[in-house]
Amino acid sequence: MSNPGLPLLPPGDGQAGAHNAPVGLQAAEVHAAGRAHFLRGELLTARDLFTQAVQCGCVPAAVDLARTLRFTGEAGAARALLTPLLAQEYSAENRALLSLELGALDLAEGQLRRAHDHFTAAGVLLSPQAVSRPERCRAARLLASTYAQLGLSTPAQHYLSSALTHAQGPERLLALHAQARIALDAAQFDLAAQALEQARPHLDGAPVAAGGHHLLLGQLACARGRWETAMAAFEETRRLAQRSGELGTECQAALGRAALLTAQQAWGAAHAELLRAQRLSPTPYLRALVDLRLGAWHAARGDTQALEYLNLARAAFVALHLTRETAWCDLHRSAALLPDLTSAQRALEDALQARHAHGSPVLLAELRLLPHLLPLLQSRRPSLAAQALQADWRAAFPDEPFLIELRTLGQTAVLVDGQEIRLGMRRTVELLAFLLLRGPATRSQLLSALWGDDDPRRAANYFHQAKRELSRHLPWLRILLDKGSGEYRVSCEGALFQWDLQFTQRELSADSEDEVAETIRSLPGLFLPDVDTQWVREERDALEWTVMKSGLSLMKRWSERGEYQKCADLAARLLDIDPCDEALVEYLVTATLELEGRVAAQRALSGAAQRAQQELGLRPDWEQRLMGTLAPLPN
Repeated sequence: MSNPGLPLLPPGDGQAGAHNAPVGLQAAEVHAAGRAHFLRGELLTARDLFTQAVQCGCVPAAVDLARTLRFTGEAGAARALLTPLLAQEYSAENRALLSLELGALDLAEGQLRRAHDHFTAAGVLLSPQAVSRPERCRAARLLASTYAQLGLSTPAQHYLSSALTHAQGPERLLALHAQARIALDAAQFDLAAQALEQARPHLDGAPVAAGGHHLLLGQLACARGRWETAMAAFEETRRLAQRSGELGTECQAALGRAALLTAQQAWGAAHAELLRAQRLSPTPYLRALVDLRLGAWHAARGDTQALEYLNLARAAFVALHLTRETAWCDLHRSAALLPDLTSAQRALEDALQARHAHGSPVLLAELRLLPHLLPLLQSRRPSLAAQALQADWRAAFPDEPFLIELRTLGQTAVLVDGQEIRLGMRRTVELLAFLLLRGPATRSQLLSALWGDDDPRRAANYFHQAKRELSRHLPWLRILLDKGSGEYRVSCEGALFQWDLQFTQRELSADSEDEVAETIRSLPGLFLPDVDTQWVREERDALEWTVMKSGLSLMKRWSERGEYQKCADLAARLLDIDPCDEALVEYLVTATLELEGRVAAQRALSGAAQRAQQELGLRPDWEQRLMGTLAPLPN
């Protein structure tokens, strides 16, 4: 998007063309009105007013207009407006303002070295006699952010300390945001939380910064594994950014939600967020972040195009000298290259080198999003890179696991970082599964479903014992009570959570035929095989129906295309689940007839009928009918 018709400003000191004082007065008033709207978060109205003031020759209005254009995703128009002005003769204050905003544009685009040069130039001009304290604080804050992203912690802390010491009002809020951002990269999560808490009282006077504040809250919650908190913060970021028109902030909110949804294997919802972010990304830097998240999404699904997106993002970040983002790309490349352990290890080593080049444990938040990297990190002989990442994790989260797995297909177990937790109560896993499938639920609904045949007092005691057992062995996986509704639900925070049934259900609805077929072939067994309550029997039947429906749909398409070997293989697997299904037997027989001939098809039919007899106690009705279709035609 562009903003045509903005003239070059005439040279002079400041508020307007020196040749026309009344016009200058008008420009100052319009500029002040634009600032009032900007501070209220009304960016589009502010943009129009700043444009009017610029057309009257107001240099500070040009800087504010450029800042507004940057927020609304019009960075190209902002740069086109400001760059020619640097060659004009203005006061030191105005030249400093121009350099600061040009540097801010570079910083937003990931051009850290150019940003550093602009901020340094502004700092030379920003002597106490030349400019007000807020501008000096802004220069210090922006330099701190630039040095931090370059991985230079000493100058970053120096300038951050200066900004925090002197900043007041809205600039104080932004300095605290910079502190939180720097602390996040350094895995100093308590310090980041403290900075955001100190910033909160300043939000009332700076609604234009509210979206960025909630974005930081979401990123902090994500890094700590507080998934529900992070999702809510990103949604609030989106709401605030849409209201003010901040494209870049809204884009980052969509990327944050996409990352979480990808980690939770919610493929459709994650892809919708990525499409939104793709449309919103106003800078090359954000477009590279979109490619990174697209690559992570494809990698989590096992798609081959994952590396294409990740390599594209990595090349963009390397060109910008962004070691932090390069490290993120290499970490996701490692996950995408599995199960090729040699290539995955090599990419993990690249990630560690970029992490060391940056100088901060910048991989931890990304590691939260990659549970399928766990086998690589926790192998019996972990690489030096894996050991270094484990050390970063233990230093930041000494008491937290990485991954909790709930297994309910073919077995009943809870695993923490690959190690099974021995639970004393058989019903504890069933309780979790019930709430995940049918919750939230009241206590009476829980007791009736799980302990309906027991004495009510004893059932209530069992329920509370199961809750206590979870609290004792799995404090990150909690059963929470909503006091308003009186309903219980499951919450997992501080670790990634995976459930085999949920994964299977999602894979059965995948777009890829091969993914659906592989999911069916690899089903490990019955849902909660050791449990015989009514609700479990209903869920088993529902899963079986879904599996059979998906399988029959696949075989219908394959049969129409003449892909009989696929039909035969899948029909044989599905008959393990339901040996009496006539449609399955018919697909098996037809495929065998096409592949191996009449005798083999007759033999397959007889075998299927014998298995059905073992299940039913008598020969199935369909045996004779299907055998008749295999009889040789009369001469």
